[in-house]
Amino acid sequence: MSEVQVRGTIAVFAKCPIAGSSKTRLSSLLGEDGAADLAKAMLSDILCNISNYDKFNTSKKVLVYAPGTEEGQNMMENILADIGLSGISVRDLNGNNAISEKSINNWILMPMVGSSKTKGSDGKKSDLQSSDLGSKLSNALERIRSIDEEVPVTFLGMDSPELPLDEIYNAMKIAIEMEKAYINPAHDGGYGALCVPKKAPIDIFENVRWSTSLTFASQLKALTDNGIDTVVGSLMSDIDEEEDVIALASRTQRSGPKPLEETKEINDRLLYQSHVCGSSSVVSAKNRSICPRTVNILQRKHILPIQKIEEK
Repeated sequence: MSEVQVRGTIAVFAKCPIAGSSKTRLSSLLGEDGAADLAKAMLSDILCNISNYDKFNTSKKVLVYAPGTEEGQNMMENILADIGLSGISVRDLNGNNAISEKSINNWILMPMVGSSKTKGSDGKKSDLQSSDLGSKLSNALERIRSIDEEVPVTFLGMDSPELPLDEIYNAMKIAIEMEKAYINPAHDGGYGALCVPKKAPIDIFENVRWSTSLTFASQLKALTDNGIDTVVGSLMSDIDEEEDVIALASRTQRSGPKPLEETKEINDRLLYQSHVCGSSSVVSAKNRSICPRTVNILQRKHILPIQKIEEK
């Protein structure tokens, strides 16, 4: 497989970073405003790193946002503008083009549908809630395929700023050339990235146990139940709890983000789950992308010493 640009779609699922509703479990460490600032910084780093990765230039990029309101759209447009990304195409809930501008770093903004909180532009409620995350992902997959149904789709969250870009690229090639899915488990039992081939049905998100230690395992089973072979990739780290922030600061302080140390216990668990669910073996961890905006927030909140970062 030659190292060339890959054609696919990358979909980032994101909740608008609003004080008091973003990363609330980090409020005691960072304060409500600080927690929202960290959420915005992580999302900004993810969007920027995806946009600046040359091998993704021919891939479509979709930001699926909640709440799916005009306010939510404006906030996401401002975040993209703040990091120098212009030429935004905004699509409505049916995937129809509402505003079209062209740019090398073009992002499509797509409102998320269905939720238990704020009503979106379709009159339905729209937010990131674990109870119906599967239906949100299925809906997004269907709408994304209305844009281009002949390419794999990679789903990413906004909680893992240390993206394994080379691995995501390889995952898309595996989806194209081998028609297999590729999943990156998270240390908390969830997963940080999922790439699905074009043949994967939208039913792959049914019966997944969201926001539990069994999310990764149940997603593997759902893929297998739908006839999709899966490769298990390296471990990713979600930033949800205070200890996650401290660990991120520690990794960043050691000359930039480092691969997570995959302990024997974790490897044994992943290998067992992948064997049970019929997937390929675990792939070794790779270097993660840099996340300067996230580092800046950690410095400002005195989680990370400024001097030590500046000396590198």
